[in-house]
Parts: sequence; structure tokens; C-alpha cells
Amino acid sequence: MSKKIYTPLFALSVLSAHLLFAEDKDNVEFSRPVMSMSQEGTHIVKGGVYIKHDGGLDNLWVLPTSGNIDFQAKRDERLGLEVMVAATYFSASNPNAFPQNYVRNISVSMPRLDASYIYGDLTHPLFRVDVGIFNYKYNENARNLGEYMFRTWAYPGFIQTGNAFGYVGNSSATVTGLKISQSLGMFSHEFLASLETEMTPIYDLNLTYMAKFNYRNILKVGGGVQLARALSNYDPPEMTVHYFELNGKWYPFDDKTGGLVGDDYYTQLQLGIFEKLNSTGLSSSDSTSLSTQCNCAPQGSKHPVSTADSIRLTGEFAQATQALAAIKSVQNMSPGSRPKMHDITSQAIKPVMYFSFDPKPLMGSNLFGPKDLIVYGEAAILGTKNYPVYYKDIWQRIPMMLGFNVPTFKVLDVLSVEAEYYGSRLLPAYKSPGSPAYTSVPVPFLSGLPYYPSDWDKDNLKWSIYAERTLVRGVTLSAQAASDHSRSWDWFSFGKTNWEMYTTPSQWYWAMKLGVKI
Repeated sequence: MSKKIYTPLFALSVLSAHLLFAEDKDNVEFSRPVMSMSQEGTHIVKGGVYIKHDGGLDNLWVLPTSGNIDFQAKRDERLGLEVMVAATYFSASNPNAFPQNYVRNISVSMPRLDASYIYGDLTHPLFRVDVGIFNYKYNENARNLGEYMFRTWAYPGFIQTGNAFGYVGNSSATVTGLKISQSLGMFSHEFLASLETEMTPIYDLNLTYMAKFNYRNILKVGGGVQLARALSNYDPPEMTVHYFELNGKWYPFDDKTGGLVGDDYYTQLQLGIFEKLNSTGLSSSDSTSLSTQCNCAPQGSKHPVSTADSIRLTGEFAQATQALAAIKSVQNMSPGSRPKMHDITSQAIKPVMYFSFDPKPLMGSNLFGPKDLIVYGEAAILGTKNYPVYYKDIWQRIPMMLGFNVPTFKVLDVLSVEAEYYGSRLLPAYKSPGSPAYTSVPVPFLSGLPYYPSDWDKDNLKWSIYAERTLVRGVTLSAQAASDHSRSWDWFSFGKTNWEMYTTPSQWYWAMKLGVKI
């Protein structure tokens, strides 16, 4: 399937290049190549305890050096081609003891291979088509958080900010596919057919529609919807998880691969409950009994529980034990006598809405900079459909971001403060490509840790502060401090680490970046 999807995309890009240069070369206009270079320095103040258990990544420096060169050409002002080649010289953030994580490495990429064509009158085009690899950003004010449409994944729902090497100014997505855009005065809209290139299975097809209404640059309201993984590139049994109903209750199950997804969930849940119950309020005999059931040793509770909580948790422990027994009974049945199985897949409907309000045109003052005083926000639903056990509450799949550009009276180009609330009670992690299961298996990754849902309310809040100043033409200094959804690079997974680096608001980093463009 990947060749069926990817080959036509590549062929279209090659065809555009051929049409651009094959005939009438005198009508081809080449723009002067634009070269950019940046040096970023990031200091991880506190974080990374889950991706590196021996002390975390506290007080670690990340110092990527990046550069790119951008080539553009046009023919008859309609057909265009943009090609960018980029490289980053970096060292990994050392979550694992691999030699490559302690030395400098180089990554070379092509973040732009964009062929475009304008239909209709050049001053008021009917629409524009882009095909290939291109940058996409719809929330122009978002500096770090937000941009959920192409930086989130559903079932399980997680969010990406930054990239694997640097974190400052990475507030957009690189999209591979087709985009058709049209502007009709105050209203504009776009359709995108894009290929999944971040999470396996890669080359799954996403279909997205985005629209925006702009009232005199004072109020901008936009939104869209994505049919995520509408067409799967690779759909073996391992990519589908099942659930069934027994005696009026629902349980997860996987009867095709031998993977015990339900066993894993309820076993880790038992461990999490036992960890809370194992306190001075739990009798020695009860502790021994429960530890035998979950095959775990007393650890000592960090938060001793009340009598009422002890009764509640003991009931939850019994329910988890009952669930394990139900799943085991169905596993022992012959396939023909098992209850009807329902599917959970990674396919999802993802709506997004965003806005910005700029009061300056109403004030008639020249004191403020162009970005000052803008209030903006965004929200998304990472999968509109509820599923039993894992995804019962849609409110736990809605990230919401609010930002404000603090007025600096032209001292800075922009100073933004952003906050996010995301009430997911799942671990902010996914299975790494090196693990036996695929990364997009639509169940939470529990990482072998004791799990209790409300424990993960601790990562509901994220924050970010971003500042930027143009020093001289072509030279920009920017800075960022944040507790966000950043991940580091690791050679074990040959890519981003599967754990977020910051899981409480008190875990954070600061970074500065000097950029030069000529």
C-alpha cells in the first residue's frame, strides 16, 4: 500500500519539476537561494526521570547547530518548485547508555520538496495546489503549544512539541502530501491529503479540511476536522485491539496476536492500587493477601489513605481481579464460543478550533508592536468516539491552549505566554519502534509501571514563555522557557524517545537560539 500511495506523490513532484524546466527555459525565474543557520542552547533544568531512571536528565545541556539552504524557482508565475536541504549537528540527550548518545552526530534532511501551481487569475487565484513535502501552520500566533491538528495522535492521545534536536521556534508541522487552498476575501479554506510520516505504520492516509474567517485582522476564527488514518497503509492483526461484553461489563482483549493487552492493563492497575493501599492503614494480613493476588511486594505508600479510600481502593482491586478472571476465561474458550468482539483501531475523527483577537486596530495607537496584546487559543478532540475501559471520557481527550502576547512597546518582536490543560489520565508515552508492538497500537503504553489513572493528573498543565527580537536585518535572537511535550533523541529507538521529558509543571527547561538568514 505504501508504494501505491507514495509513488504517485513522488511522480507528481518529478512531473512538476519536468514541466518547470523542460521547455522554454527563458520563462523560468530562479530566486536567490536563502541560507539560514542557527545555534541553539537548551538547559534541561529538571525532567526526564521516566526516560532515564537513574536520576533523570536534570542539568543536561543540548546544543544543536543547524543550517539549511532553500532554492525556489517559478515558471510563468504559476508553476513553482521549492527545495530545501537542511542539516543538524547534535548530540542526543543521553536517556540510554549507548555510545552514540554521548558524541556529536549529524542529521541531513529535506524538509521542503514542494511543487505548486496557481489556477485562475494571478491577482485573485481560484485556488493553489501544493504537492510534496511542505511546511504547514494554521495558528499563526502559537509559538510552542497548540497546532494540534498535525502534532497529535489519537488512541492513545498524545501531543508533540519541538522536534528531536531543538525546541525554540518549532511551532509548525512538516506535511507530506497534497494541499488545495482557496481564499475568498475574509474566508479561506484548505483541503489536505497527507501521509503519516511520524508514527508507524507510516504512509497511513489522513484527510483534513481547514477553514478560517478573518474579520479585518481583529478577530480570526478557524477550525477543521481530520479523518486520521482514513486509509491504512499496513493493517495486520497487531494493529487492531478488541473488546467484548460479558455479564454486562466490557473488557479489552486481543485474540489474534497473543498479546495480552487486557492482562497488562489490569495487572498494572492492580499494582497501582496496591501501592496506594500498602500503607499504615492496611493490616498486615490484608497487605499479604493483596500482594499475593497481584504478585507484588509491599513498597510502602507515599500517600497513606483514609478508611473510606481504603474501602474504595479495595473494591477497585477486586474489580481488577474480576476483570483478569473474565479475560482469562474468554482466552480459554474456543474461538467459536467467545463473546462477540468489537474493534479499537487508530482511525479517528479529530476536530480542531482556534481563534485570535487583536484589539490594536480598535485603539488607533502606535505605542504597541504588531504582535502586542493578541489573545489566542486552540482546542482539539483527539478522537470523537468513546471506547470502553481506555477511552470512556471524551473530556480526557481534549487539549486546550490559551496564549497572550504581552505588550513590550516594540522592545521585542513578540513576548508570548501560553498555558495548556490536557486532562488525559494516560501515561504521556507510546511503545517505541524497538518494542515488539507497533507504535500506533490503540491502547495506552504502561511501561511496566504501577498505574493508577488519577496519578496522571500531575501532567495536565503545561506552560511556555517565548521571546523574540530582531537584532539587525537577518539576525534574530529568541528564547524559550517551558514545561511542554518535548521529547529527546535516542539511538535505541532511532528517533524521538517514547516518553515526554516533562511530566509535571515543575519540570522544565530554558533555551536560547541565535539565527542568521542571508
